[in-house]
Amino acid sequence: MWVYICRNSVPCNVILDNNNIYENGEFTGSQPLGVIGAGVYVVGPVDLVTIKRNEIYDNYASGVAVSYGSSVVVVGADSTVVDTLENIQNLYGNDIYSNSSGAGVVLGNHETPGAISGNYVVRGNRIYSQRAGVSLRAYVGGNVLIRQNEINNNYMGGVDIQNTCDNLEIIENNIHNNSRGGIRTGDDQGTFNGVPEWTNLTIRQNKIHHNGAGSYGGGINVIHATANIDNNLVYKNHFGGIRFGDYTTEVKSNTVINNGDVANEKGGGIIFDDLAGAINDPPSGFPTVPFPIQNNISAYNVRAGIRACFYATELYRDYNIVYSNNQDFLSNWCGTCASPDCTTGGRRAPRTCIGAQLGRGCHTETPFCCTAIGASGALPGETLIFADPLFEDMGNDDYHLAVGSPAIGAGEGGTDIGAYGGDYPIDDAEIPGP
Repeated sequence: MWVYICRNSVPCNVILDNNNIYENGEFTGSQPLGVIGAGVYVVGPVDLVTIKRNEIYDNYASGVAVSYGSSVVVVGADSTVVDTLENIQNLYGNDIYSNSSGAGVVLGNHETPGAISGNYVVRGNRIYSQRAGVSLRAYVGGNVLIRQNEINNNYMGGVDIQNTCDNLEIIENNIHNNSRGGIRTGDDQGTFNGVPEWTNLTIRQNKIHHNGAGSYGGGINVIHATANIDNNLVYKNHFGGIRFGDYTTEVKSNTVINNGDVANEKGGGIIFDDLAGAINDPPSGFPTVPFPIQNNISAYNVRAGIRACFYATELYRDYNIVYSNNQDFLSNWCGTCASPDCTTGGRRAPRTCIGAQLGRGCHTETPFCCTAIGASGALPGETLIFADPLFEDMGNDDYHLAVGSPAIGAGEGGTDIGAYGGDYPIDDAEIPGP
């Protein structure tokens, strides 16, 4: 079954419910892949297309592709549905998988990249085992909500953003085991086709873990986007936890644990990058405009815990816990410290070394020198906590705060630090999958 939805001037309201849509398309070299290879292909403008409870699989290109014009498309449950996660997935969610050369859901056909506009919802689906999970290929004017999906085992990434989107919300998803990363902007060469400051992202209350393989793949890598990154649990990603650039507006209340690749000495926790180098080069630069990096836990990452050096006294980076980052790298530089709290001596304990936790390259003074805190260390009045955050069961990926954790009540305004505190505490019951 191949579903092709198109409207010229007649109002169109289509519901696709409880179908098997599979084995469509082949490569002929004469037509766009989205047309000949998608299970469901929406050519706007259309009034409303609702796609629910379908199995969409083994199509040549994409599972669901939207191209041209202005449309309202709901893949799964729309944003007004209020129910348990189980009901949302069973009554509305689609299984979208094994669509070989495309993505589970593509907004803007990359072969014929005409701009699209409207409102798009991808909610409550299982999207797995294809080139990408959800992909934004052309300019998307309007609103896109990606919520409460399990997005896993896709080769090019979980959410793949290669062009500008007016407003994109990625909320309460479980994004894991995607080879090229969890949420990312740009392609493998670091090329982004849109206008970064027009790409407005809200990334909130997601579990993003075990993404990346080989030479690529972090948890959140949105160096091309204007982004609020709040209350995410980001752990065990191959090449780093959260990487962001000049357009970011806040990074708050995230728990970023055990990210990086030891063999290649790559992968920090919360890392700024000015895009001066190639996609896999070490990060460089510092934010040109201060913004809040607050209430985060960044611990046990292969490289720096929080690398974002503000040359100002304002408390934009505050109330964060950094602990036991840069361990292997630091051991080659520091050796045994004379004083773990840096009150004496020229070296410091690896677990509390401010230079290690906050990264090198933020200033011109000697790295890891106790007297060279300056811009690379705590700012005047800044609250940085160098202590074990104490999780319930880190070995089994339970990152709730244990009794006695220094993160409890230690955040701005007395809130807990990390993904389970702050303004939008993560709720495990709202997130699908493991």
